[in-house]
Amino acid sequence: MHLASSSLAGFGLVLAAAGALPPAQDRLPEPAPLSRAAFVDHTLNAVTFGRGSRGASVEAVMWQAFFQADGTAVIRRWDTARNAYAPATRSTWNLEGERLCLGLSPTGGRAPDCVDLHGWGTSVGGIGADGRSMLKGDLKRGNLVASPKS
Repeated sequence: MHLASSSLAGFGLVLAAAGALPPAQDRLPEPAPLSRAAFVDHTLNAVTFGRGSRGASVEAVMWQAFFQADGTAVIRRWDTARNAYAPATRSTWNLEGERLCLGLSPTGGRAPDCVDLHGWGTSVGGIGADGRSMLKGDLKRGNLVASPKS
């Protein structure tokens, strides 16, 4: 991810030198560093785009995760067959630098999902740590996910 960012930054310098970029006041803000505090007591509403599991070239999975201060998260994903959210499950979460990892994949895989995120206010976007998926989402204050059944 850092190599791609460096390449894009270099490309941006070339465009700026050529006068192809708008003035600084007209540009979108640079991504802000994300902090653990930005996630605690917030729900991430997200769509992950990745390789399709049923022969599709790209599959979109909609999901939500409510992040708690104790390092647990309540996660649910959209079940297209039922046209409703699947029951919520409890998992773990961690944010180190720009990498957010969930102990239970919200997209249905068994392994932990990690994504390198960037933030613009309450909007987040990123690339899967494996380089095979993209994420687009937003953070909302409060728990928008039902608690899992015990």
